[in-house]
Amino acid sequence: MGEPTTTEMGSGSKGETGSGEPTSGEPTTGDMTTTTGDMMTTGELTMTGDTTTTGDTTTTGGTTTTGDTTTTGGEGLVLPWTYIAAEDRGIRDDDYGLGAFQAPRKSSKHSGIDLSMPIGTELYAPCDGVYLADYDGGYGNWVQVICPVPATIAGDATVFASILFAHLDSTNVAITGINPNNAGAVTRGQTIGESGKSGNANVPGLNPHLHFEVALVDSELAGLEETHASGVDYDTDAAVALRGSLAETCLDPYNFAAKKISLALGRRIDPFVFMSCLAADKPALLPPGDQALHAWSDDYAADFDVDVGLQP
Repeated sequence: MGEPTTTEMGSGSKGETGSGEPTSGEPTTGDMTTTTGDMMTTGELTMTGDTTTTGDTTTTGGTTTTGDTTTTGGEGLVLPWTYIAAEDRGIRDDDYGLGAFQAPRKSSKHSGIDLSMPIGTELYAPCDGVYLADYDGGYGNWVQVICPVPATIAGDATVFASILFAHLDSTNVAITGINPNNAGAVTRGQTIGESGKSGNANVPGLNPHLHFEVALVDSELAGLEETHASGVDYDTDAAVALRGSLAETCLDPYNFAAKKISLALGRRIDPFVFMSCLAADKPALLPPGDQALHAWSDDYAADFDVDVGLQP
């Protein structure tokens, strides 16, 4: 296949349009620049089979749900976030190469994961936080959500996640531009847009997908100022702290690991691992219509079925 003249997807930065050196394999993403629940009841206690409900708390086997928060497995890992999309089709794998985290690019490593996804798939804010949204020639329509990482996996450290959704078909939030002073608010589970093929993903042979990326920073403001520039892989105190606490709370208890790569690229963390340790509602993994299934179990292993996730 010819070499498209487009910047490498997932190697962008808020600030430039996607022009750049041609590359074989996946096109690079230029700087993300913006120009814009039988039943016995006694008082408050309800028991049904193996399920016990007290007030708003339900325990079934090893899973406990309190309000909107799910606790599962072992000593009880709390999974307080929402999965980011209405469908799960695995990882993009097409004529442009792999969409896996840290897959090789022309001059850097892939800083996120390209989720294979039909155009128009609803995308959700995984947490309560703030956001920026705009369009540029590389990332196309993008939304960046910044949230505090819960103490259930962050421990005592203060960690914020800057979460990038790129190549959207459309956004369901107001366009803000890149100025942090214009940031809007989002709530967990809010629809923020629909997946697509915008920006430099709009080339023949490149399947529709969501470029999904997570950078760990020390404050909300640092999250809003995060450029998600590829090849700029400096670390942060927040990322170092999160990697340690995540190992203790999720990775080691479940023997959860990537088969081929490390789970971090500087301040960026493997988005699949990160969300698996935070959200219990990942949709069932289905084969995509435009490529062979690249399943999560191809790249990751754990004591639970990684293709299903840590679910009730």
